[in-house]
Amino acid sequence: MDFTNVESFSDYINQCEDVEKLVNVAIMLDGVNKNHKKMLDMVKAKLQSKAIADIENKNIKYVKFASDSGSCEVSYKTKFEVDNYEKLKNVLDNDTDSTLAEDKIMRKLEVKYDVETRFKQALIAICKGDYKQHNIHNILISLGLDDKAAKVAKKKLKGDYASDKNLLESFGCPGELEEELDAIKEAKNYDLIARFFDLEKLNVEEIKKAIWLEESLSLTLNSNKAG
Repeated sequence: MDFTNVESFSDYINQCEDVEKLVNVAIMLDGVNKNHKKMLDMVKAKLQSKAIADIENKNIKYVKFASDSGSCEVSYKTKFEVDNYEKLKNVLDNDTDSTLAEDKIMRKLEVKYDVETRFKQALIAICKGDYKQHNIHNILISLGLDDKAAKVAKKKLKGDYASDKNLLESFGCPGELEEELDAIKEAKNYDLIARFFDLEKLNVEEIKKAIWLEESLSLTLNSNKAG
């Protein structure tokens, strides 16, 4: 029996009427899957430790490892919750002279707060200090794009590491692009925050006291195989 060929395995299972054989195959495959999961977890842990070393040594927030079979993307995933709505509302209303909190945050019955996606992204960036003014056009020019291509690419950038890296690669930008991707994300976050707030008036420390963030390392495997 060929366990590496799905079609031949499917034919065998369809033709097999021996319950004992089917149970044996099921137990064997279950054991293989469990062992494979253990081995995969070991490899993921090793990749995460390598990524953390890169993230800390290079002061970056996203790492992509490539191989002939595919790629592995590692970044920090942030969980966001509003801890103190009244404090946040008071800070935002006082700093912005508006009703941003009431407009952008909805209180649910179970005393949780559903925050509009882009507004939440802005608050997360504020709390993490993940925003800064950068000239994205100049960054793209430094990567070898001409003026026209840089203008086109700039419009398509999202401030998301994976999609922005794929975009820059499609424009022929070489290398890991880690520092450039960080700068682009910071610039996009800055622009997003500026849509809601006047940063000169914003009380960042008080906002941090009203919001709870938890970061965990996220690892994504991308296979080059189709299907």
